[in-house]
Amino acid sequence: MSTRRAAEQHYASGRVQRRTRCLAEIGWFVLVLVVVLAMPASAGAATGPMKIHYYQRPGSACASTNPTAAGAQKYTSAVSQTGLAFDGTELLVSCWGDGSILKVSEAGSVLGQLQVTGVAGLGGISWDADHQVLWACAITGTNKSLSNQIGWVTFDPSTHSGAWHHVGDAPHGCTNNLNYANGLLWADGAYKLSSGTSQWIDVGSAVLVPPLKMTPTYHPFTPDGHVSGAIPGADGLPLWEADNWPHPKTIWEAGATSPIETGTQRFEQLVCDPNAPTGPMLFVKWFNQNGFGAIPVDNC
Repeated sequence: MSTRRAAEQHYASGRVQRRTRCLAEIGWFVLVLVVVLAMPASAGAATGPMKIHYYQRPGSACASTNPTAAGAQKYTSAVSQTGLAFDGTELLVSCWGDGSILKVSEAGSVLGQLQVTGVAGLGGISWDADHQVLWACAITGTNKSLSNQIGWVTFDPSTHSGAWHHVGDAPHGCTNNLNYANGLLWADGAYKLSSGTSQWIDVGSAVLVPPLKMTPTYHPFTPDGHVSGAIPGADGLPLWEADNWPHPKTIWEAGATSPIETGTQRFEQLVCDPNAPTGPMLFVKWFNQNGFGAIPVDNC
């Protein structure tokens, strides 16, 4: 074979090899791209920004102190309010200063008011569709942050009021959270300066007849080990937790490496609507403002 012919064959062979390598590299790139696109987003990533909804609350100890002020100051109350529940249609908001329960839409429109008798105020609250009762933490004592008495109430449809029935206590308090799910009650207390009550989530079977027994069951998964509002997922384990102590305040999904939301206001009780029109929606109560946050989430 001539030298020229051999050179041409060597050149052609090289082109084929280079083309084969190029196609292989393209194939690997496409495969990796498809795998990356097919992989689920990291926890908390499939979410949108938080939207804040404000409202006025006349006729309550939690009414805004200066409703004509500028900006968010017009929605600030002098009394703490931490409880937030969802009854399948509306959001319910408690008040530390009286037994009023405000009914608001998920967009923040005031829809009405319920009244709980037999209590000086209410902290964490949760609607129980199985028993058709509202679970509520009564605000008691001189250090209201350490309130731990749990009870339930049914409302007369004609008077929109009902009496609170005490059935038991939460060892670590229930001011910031009381959540009913799948026959169980979850409770957690105040921030970490209040005798460390926010370092535990107490859980117990929901019973309407005393004694209700709540047991310290979970330590918070938040980075600093404190919680203010915890709700379980479908597996019965903590899924969402708020932490109102750090600066800024944070909200976390289990397994996430960064918070879904941060803020300067203290995040309190969390509640979720899995069937909101735009997809699962997580709601969070502010500490002392007539308002709440709404956060699109991947699941609840």
